[in-house]
Amino acid sequence: MITGLEAGMKHISKCAVICLALGMLSCGGPSGPEPTRPADVTGERVGEAGATSAVKPVPAARAAADILRLSAVEVSPDNPNATTDLKAKAVVAEPVPEGVDFQYRWFVNDKLMANADTADLACANFKKKQWVYCEAKALTGEKASEWRFSKRVRIANTPPQLATDPAGDISVPGEVTYQIAASDPDKDPLAFELIAPLGEGIALDAKTGLLTWKIDGETIKRLGEKIEIKFAVSDNDGGKTSGSITLDLTPPNK
Repeated sequence: MITGLEAGMKHISKCAVICLALGMLSCGGPSGPEPTRPADVTGERVGEAGATSAVKPVPAARAAADILRLSAVEVSPDNPNATTDLKAKAVVAEPVPEGVDFQYRWFVNDKLMANADTADLACANFKKKQWVYCEAKALTGEKASEWRFSKRVRIANTPPQLATDPAGDISVPGEVTYQIAASDPDKDPLAFELIAPLGEGIALDAKTGLLTWKIDGETIKRLGEKIEIKFAVSDNDGGKTSGSITLDLTPPNK
C-alpha cells in the first residue's frame, strides 16, 4: 500500500527531472570540449548554410615573394682615398621581383650627407681618415624593404701627385734650374729628395722642390749627353711618389 507521503515524494521527483531536462535544452546541451571544426581537419570552411568551401593554402614561393628584403649593400672600392669616388650596390634577396628600384643615403662620420641619394658618392664629400658607409632599401610597387647598411670604409691617405714638364735642351757649360711641381690632395706637407744621379753636384731643396745643377764638359764625359734625373716626393703619412726628368745636353762647340 502506497502511503500519502510516498506518493508526494514520487510527484516531486518527476517534477525535478522535467525541470532539469528543460534547463539542458535551453543551454544548448551539456557542456564539454568543443567539437573539432571541419576546417581544422580537411582544410574546408563551413558556410552559413552548412556547405563547405575549400581553403587554398598560400604557396611558399608566393609567400616569400611578398617579403622584400636586401641581402647586402656593398661599397667599392675597398680602400678608397680622397681622390676616389665611391659606388654602392644593393643586392636583393631571392626571390627577386621584377621592377625593383632602390633608395640610397650616405653617411660620413655618422652624419647623413645632404643630397647624397644615389648609388654614387663623389670624393668631394669626404677626406682622409673619415669613415663612410651607405644605407639602401628596395622598392617595388607598394612594397619596400627595410633599410640595410654597408660595412664602413675608412678613407686612406692619398700619395702626393707630380706634374713634371719637360726640362728641355741644356747648353754646356750651363746651369739647370728646374721646379718640381707636386701637390697633395690631403693637404699634407711635402718633402722632396734626389734619387739619382748622386754625387754629381745636383742640389734639390727638400721643402720647395727646386732643383739646380751646374754642368760642364766633364759632366758629359761621365754621364753622356742625355741624363735622367730621378727624384721622389713624400707626405708625412707614408705616401710617396717618384718621378724623373731627362736633360738633353748640347756639348761645347757643337
